[in-house]
Amino acid sequence: ASAMDATLNSILETALQQGWIAGAVLDVFAQEPLDAGSPLWEMKNVIITPHIAGASFGHTKITEERIADICVDNLRNYAVGRPLKNIIGCFQH
Repeated sequence: ASAMDATLNSILETALQQGWIAGAVLDVFAQEPLDAGSPLWEMKNVIITPHIAGASFGHTKITEERIADICVDNLRNYAVGRPLKNIIGCFQH
């Protein structure tokens, strides 16, 4: 990661911490994987997805069906306060 990347990451972290940005869903970082010590992991207003989050779509019908089933199950679970499947990082329901 370059000095510019580090500066942009710092600005993003500050903006999220100070509430200048309400929240963010992040998928790509200058340095992958995101450092385990990054404050982004602990922020309640940040969702981090794996850089491969959408890579499975279009590959096989069964893979697309499995992903769709997980999404539908998670929506149902969320609606009634049950735990979600396949939680990534520190995000908790």
